[in-house]
Amino acid sequence: MSREDHQFMRAVSKSAELVDGHYCIGLPLRSETANMPNNRCVAEQRAVGLKRKLSKNPNLHEDYKDFMTGIIEKGYAVNVPKEQFSREDGRVWYIPHHGVYHPKKKIRVVFDCTTTFQGTSLNDQKHRATLEKRPLTVEDLNLAKKELIRFSQRHKYSEEIEALQKKSHIKKSSQLYKLDPILQDGGLRVGGRLNKSAMPEEAKHPAILSKHQQVATLILRHIHQEVGHW
Repeated sequence: MSREDHQFMRAVSKSAELVDGHYCIGLPLRSETANMPNNRCVAEQRAVGLKRKLSKNPNLHEDYKDFMTGIIEKGYAVNVPKEQFSREDGRVWYIPHHGVYHPKKKIRVVFDCTTTFQGTSLNDQKHRATLEKRPLTVEDLNLAKKELIRFSQRHKYSEEIEALQKKSHIKKSSQLYKLDPILQDGGLRVGGRLNKSAMPEEAKHPAILSKHQQVATLILRHIHQEVGHW
């Protein structure tokens, strides 16, 4: 992966969290202190054009309204508090949007992050993953599995991970206490006295996952398929 790809992955991993059953990530900005010009005038101009288009097409208007209502009801979008309307701290950027129809006549609203104002756009401020489009290798799949496991561990066992990072002891009340967990390559693994064993690393110190996590179910399902127990 390129340097930009690594920076993108770090930004995504750092901000990813599970909220109400959905995984959410923050915008992978190149700089956390990015300063943007207020482009409200551009958004208003685009909104006027969109309003004119919707007024001429009742079906489009209805579909558009249903789509926007849906993303608000599902929590994918929220109303901006009125007290933030007048912000002038360089942390405001308006994203114009427009609708396109799927071949099956289902509308999709596109939020245009390429819109420019005063020489910049939201896309210019974000890391851009430039991963080469090619068939996935075994190494790619193994790296993806490890990252999914680490992410799941951070969500389930954040307190234990923080304690180990600080070289502290795991609380006796923790579900992991008897496993004598260790941190290895950023992931939680079972500890123990097998360090000098000739066994493979995965066997000496298996990764720790909760049986209630979806990633554990997927891994077990894959193993069953591989060994023919499906």
